[in-house]
Amino acid sequence: MYSQENLVAKNQELEHSQLIGKLDNLEVWRVGANELEKFSEFVFDVYVDNYQKRDGWEPVNDELQYMIDEDKTQFGQSFYVGIKNSDGEFLGSAKVTKMSPSLKFPIQTEFGYDLKQYFEDANVPTKDFWHLGRFAINKHVLKRSNTSLKTHHIFKRLLKECAGYAFQSEQNMMIAEVDAMAYRISRLVSLNMRKMGEGKEYLGSFTYPIHITKKDMDIFLAHQH
Repeated sequence: MYSQENLVAKNQELEHSQLIGKLDNLEVWRVGANELEKFSEFVFDVYVDNYQKRDGWEPVNDELQYMIDEDKTQFGQSFYVGIKNSDGEFLGSAKVTKMSPSLKFPIQTEFGYDLKQYFEDANVPTKDFWHLGRFAINKHVLKRSNTSLKTHHIFKRLLKECAGYAFQSEQNMMIAEVDAMAYRISRLVSLNMRKMGEGKEYLGSFTYPIHITKKDMDIFLAHQH
């Protein structure tokens, strides 16, 4: 379990990525400022590869630069994790960002949710909201990485690292925008992503606004896959 106080205090000082774990012959890294742009480019490339082929999505010219700038802006309030192979290539990524009045996310700007009001109306006590994003797995790099691990192993480890950082309180809530395919997969592997409402077309695919409770995440992480 991460000490949130220490990590938040040191986040701005994290100039260089830190090795934080192993997964078979793969390495789990906390991404620092020195690799943040590389991280953003990795996510963008995976999204383009996935959504262009599947949905015919064409990113606009400045989409990559927008992602790079957004990650730089959110770095101080975020935990970035990447999984690499022995050649140092990213093959999986994710991040969680503590939500604040100064940071707006698509679940608010595109889907129109007032999160505090939503959970108050549902009579669900909450403390801090953490936005899960930049979730990407490059199946091609994974396949050539000389590992027996499959996509769902990477999926679970990325979520484990993000959960360890975000769920410092039982009442913290993880929020995300999840495409329909990822939502179906999450249900198949026993991760209870709870839809907050109707989905819509967003960034090349049909997407749902969802939340994950600490209890649901703990059940998922304890489940043998």
